[in-house]
Amino acid sequence: MIEAKNLSGGADSAASVNQISFRRNNGGVLGIVGAADASALLALLSGALLPSAGQVRLNGFDLHAERARAQELVGYLPASFLPDPDLTPAEYLLFVADAKGMEYHQAIRRVQALLDRTGLDALRNTLIRKLSHAQKRLLGIAQTLLASPEFILLDVPTEGLSVRDTLFVREWIAQIGEEKTVLLTARTRAETRGLCDTVLLLQNGRATELSPEDAPDASTSTVSAESNVQASPIAPPAKPPKKSRWRLLTDATAKHEEIDDEKENRR
Repeated sequence: MIEAKNLSGGADSAASVNQISFRRNNGGVLGIVGAADASALLALLSGALLPSAGQVRLNGFDLHAERARAQELVGYLPASFLPDPDLTPAEYLLFVADAKGMEYHQAIRRVQALLDRTGLDALRNTLIRKLSHAQKRLLGIAQTLLASPEFILLDVPTEGLSVRDTLFVREWIAQIGEEKTVLLTARTRAETRGLCDTVLLLQNGRATELSPEDAPDASTSTVSAESNVQASPIAPPAKPPKKSRWRLLTDATAKHEEIDDEKENRR
């Protein structure tokens, strides 16, 4: 469960939240609509910003009093995601895996799975500076999933994408939401429909819970409430390959098996 209690704060007065409280059970996709306010809330929930007041708890762990344990549960993609442009996608993901303390062989397997899922495997040795905007967004989502966190926080994940790339990313997010808890920000209500099961509408730092179908645009006034709650084309997701053995990142392309993180951690 992710829970905010009387949460206030933000980067500046134009991008802040004010006394927001909500509770979200694990699983599904929660949309947060409200431009700068929504981005500020996501940063506060991830620990990227410190609140001026209030509390965030993740599966019972206080995000600030028990920061290290709580942040293990979070994968966060900011809108301004800027990976090192002089690394390749494989190098970058391995760097993030190492920073998260992942065991080497598990990291190798996980990175390869994510390169395949994003369609970036063919670009594994291409410098990130040469990737399209859509490819960089996919890389950003991939890094949030590396350590299999319980809560995936995505700030405007489809912004600036073509229609085709947006559909690809939305389908992937929906699949992630079947196993994880996804919180994403969106500029308009239309971006949440068909993807989010619940919407938090923010304006002037306040939040209202709505269904995606009923959510008005962010320009509509709201009241405070507690919630329970142009890129190059990307190939559509392929059918899962037949099971075989994993290969190292330096090996030639081959089919591989899906990794069960729980089984992996028991080894």
